[in-house]
Amino acid sequence: MNTIADNATYAAVKPHLRDGELLLWAGRPKQGFALRARDIGASVIGILFVGPSMLRLASEVLAANDRATPVWVAALLLAGVVGLARWIYGFVEDIRRRGALWYAVTDARVLFVTGRELTYAEQLGLNELDSIKLSRRFDGTGTITFVSRPHWRRRQPSASPEDDWPWRTKPGERIYAFEMIANSRAVEKLILAAKESVLKASEPGLLS
Repeated sequence: MNTIADNATYAAVKPHLRDGELLLWAGRPKQGFALRARDIGASVIGILFVGPSMLRLASEVLAANDRATPVWVAALLLAGVVGLARWIYGFVEDIRRRGALWYAVTDARVLFVTGRELTYAEQLGLNELDSIKLSRRFDGTGTITFVSRPHWRRRQPSASPEDDWPWRTKPGERIYAFEMIANSRAVEKLILAAKESVLKASEPGLLS
């Protein structure tokens, strides 16, 4: 298979490759602002249930004129502003996180390179992957989710969308993802083929 990576991405993952390891693909999650299904749902719920209340509270403040604004009105309005700020911060933090994240597939592993100096790489051996699932997005990108078998490594900084991802779904089981990548179906096929090659090479009859 040919290496699929632009020069900048290759430069980011190259220091984490082992001697003799073949890079099959390297890429990045979608950069910049991105909406997920959970973001859309939370936004709609917030607008329907919180929006009218915030407008009413704002009107109370504006109508106060010479009289003092009730403390409870000011407090609830402040809480709404703080909540809005936290909602916006979630998008900003997500943009920052994806801006410092690179993915790679080799003939032996999948890698998640992250960190300000790109010094940390979470890794999974292809033979550790129990399942590989692709979900396509409305914007044309796709997310490939990996479930790995139990392993001894301690959890390190996450390379995933959530602060607690990879999380444990069953004792020892971990979930990782190549999130919002282009050409996701082709990358999925490449990973499946590479995994099959690793498993075949490890069969007792093929060992020298």
